[in-house]
Amino acid sequence: MEERQLINECLKNKREAQHELYRRFSGKFLAVLVRYTKNKEEAEDVLHDGFIKIFANLHKYNYAGSFEGWARRIVVNCVLDYIRSKKEFSFSSCDLECKDIEQVDDDNYEYLRGIPSEIVFKTIGELPIGYRTIFNMRVLDGFTCREAALKLNISEGYVKSSYSRGRARIQKKLKEYYEGRVEHTVIS
Repeated sequence: MEERQLINECLKNKREAQHELYRRFSGKFLAVLVRYTKNKEEAEDVLHDGFIKIFANLHKYNYAGSFEGWARRIVVNCVLDYIRSKKEFSFSSCDLECKDIEQVDDDNYEYLRGIPSEIVFKTIGELPIGYRTIFNMRVLDGFTCREAALKLNISEGYVKSSYSRGRARIQKKLKEYYEGRVEHTVIS
């Protein structure tokens, strides 16, 4: 079934169409959510909430741009709401955990060529939650600094410095991995 037809069937509350829409996009969206959360169970809870919002707002989709992009933004907003609602989440904790981080801001990314993507994503996942959230928003989900600041209710300058510190931490870990000083175990 074509995507437009599938969406129209979902708007008529046809369960088969809703199931098909979920089947088509849930895997991709779950991968996005796992990057933000610490475990698959949390990501699955957010995915469920995200699809409830997608179906509730489907009538607002106007076929301008890709449906996947529109729906992904809803899912990302759901995970950001989830992260903000957690009691242990605080951007000030990033400063305490990472204030001594050495900036490794060079333009030589040659070492990245030999590092498996699983290791790169695992390294991103090891960032403190504030840095990880901002890094994901900026690099992987295309938020501008201003959008991220507004969404997280923090200053734009804070987004910029957190992104820079998170990126420096990732660069340092990946260089260590490349040079053989750090071993990552990827669990399938």
